[in-house]
Amino acid sequence: DWVIFDEVHYVSDEDRGFVWEEIIIMLPDHINLVMLSASVPNYMDFANWVGTVKRKKVYVEVTNHRPVPLEHKIYFNKTFSLIQDKKGFKEEIAKQALKKIKKENG
Repeated sequence: DWVIFDEVHYVSDEDRGFVWEEIIIMLPDHINLVMLSASVPNYMDFANWVGTVKRKKVYVEVTNHRPVPLEHKIYFNKTFSLIQDKKGFKEEIAKQALKKIKKENG
C-alpha cells in the first residue's frame, strides 16, 4: 500500500504543515510513502526526519528537469500574459499590468 504526497513542501507551511506532519506520523507502518516537490530546500533533513519517524530507509531522487515548466502569468487586457519563466521576470509586462490595474481601481 502506498500514499503519494504531492507538493510535500506544504509540510513547512505555518497554517497546515502540522496536518501533513500528523498524517506522516500516524500512517500505519505497512504504508509506503512517495513524496514529491520541486521546492524543498532542506530535502535531506526532511528525508532523515521521515526515515526516523517511520523507522524506514528513505531514498531521495533529485533532478533539475521540470516536465512542466514553471511559469507565472497575469490576466489583464482580456488575456493572460507571461510575467516570469525560466529566463526570469518580465518586468515591463508586469509594470504595464500594474499600471492598468491602478488606473481601473482609482
